Amino acid sequence: MRKAIVIFLLVCCTQGFAQSIPSSSTKPKNLIVVLMDGYRWKELFGGADSLLLFDKKYTSQDSLWLMKKYWANDAITRREKLMPFIWGTIAKQGVLMGNRNLGNEVYVKNKYWFSYPGRSETFCGYYDSAINSNEYPDNPNENVFEFINKQKDYNKKVVSFASWDAVSRILNRNRNKMLINIYADVFITYKLQKVH
Repeated sequence: MRKAIVIFLLVCCTQGFAQSIPSSSTKPKNLIVVLMDGYRWKELFGGADSLLLFDKKYTSQDSLWLMKKYWANDAITRREKLMPFIWGTIAKQGVLMGNRNLGNEVYVKNKYWFSYPGRSETFCGYYDSAINSNEYPDNPNENVFEFINKQKDYNKKVVSFASWDAVSRILNRNRNKMLINIYADVFITYKLQKVH
């Protein structure tokens, strides 16, 4: 069975932006895009999967504790138990996309269905067939963050945080000089310093 790759965007602006289209005089304070690679959409929108939660092959802890912590008869309660920050904060102040049960399907067009090509397509808005590897060099295509960063009110206010070093190539930090903080590098450096 093919591993499902779920891409969803969480756009967090203001409460007014999440509920309706802002008036021309209302500017969103923040735009936060969260991209998760490899997370199953079913758990995000439906909570804990009973086939996994109650199968000893996947869980090593006490099933009664897991049932109390993560299980409920309805999907809305289950998802809130599994991801309380997503449903208690982000969903209320932003927009979630990718709930296939509601026909809100989000797909990439590229044929590769893995990280670099998918993220490039998401950030640039179109599929570039030349981008076919996670080791691909700096992305030649302009992305939405570069576009926003070029706008007068947002210049030098765009920052990206990532846990994968390829994101600096996907967003092409070498070209646009935007701040891209790769968390994995910081964590590894910190861990090495603590050991020595």
